[in-house]
Amino acid sequence: STINPYDKLDNSFQALLKASKTFFDLPDVQKQIFQTQQGSESGWSRVQGEKEFITIRSLESTPEVLRDAALIYWKEAGTLLNELLGSIAQSLGLETDSLTVYSEPCVALSRETTATMLRLFRYESCEGQQSKIVAEGMTSSATQFHPSPSPFARLSV
Repeated sequence: STINPYDKLDNSFQALLKASKTFFDLPDVQKQIFQTQQGSESGWSRVQGEKEFITIRSLESTPEVLRDAALIYWKEAGTLLNELLGSIAQSLGLETDSLTVYSEPCVALSRETTATMLRLFRYESCEGQQSKIVAEGMTSSATQFHPSPSPFARLSV
């Protein structure tokens, strides 16, 4: 039986959300090790009373508790993106690599920073609502995808 690539992506996404909950549940003193030094481009940040988030751009700046899940999700999303771009190029009568040349360097989370990022949020509760974790990245599971003009897909749980 053929494995649906969306199932692998969805499974890796669910694992990433679980790992992000573990990260956000850590005491702030532990998360501050990853505090951003460059605006919101990389690392952890908190807006008291509103949200906290972490931006992952390289393996080096990824907390251990997120590393395995981020590696797997990034690879699944990047591979699917590359496949889709290759198919789009072919449908336009172009060589397969005419679009993937731009995404290929970003397919895997590596030690080097690329133009791609993965951003995970936790919004703090207000007026009786529970906290929400939101992941924002290159792509999302087809079972939860909502078309958006943004190049990013955003999902929340």
